[in-house]
Amino acid sequence: MSLYVGVYADGNDLKQQLKEKYNKFSASELKANAELINDTLERDIQMTVRLQIVYGRLSIGSVRSAFEKSVGSRLQKFGGKDTKELLQR
Repeated sequence: MSLYVGVYADGNDLKQQLKEKYNKFSASELKANAELINDTLERDIQMTVRLQIVYGRLSIGSVRSAFEKSVGSRLQKFGGKDTKELLQR
């Protein structure tokens, strides 16, 4: 089974919250800016999580387990250790 997870920030929300600090940077400068990533993670910005599962035979239990393992580790990076409630939502 392959599990792919992508986390995407809402572009409009990101621009609105960070435009004052990063308005004068070019796109290439922003891609290389580690501080931008930290500023993004510290803000309450709308995010979308995309989950893609590639497997022939699936049970809901195996999907849930894989989701909790993969997404749970990423949520810990964003919001600390108590991610059980977020995963259930």
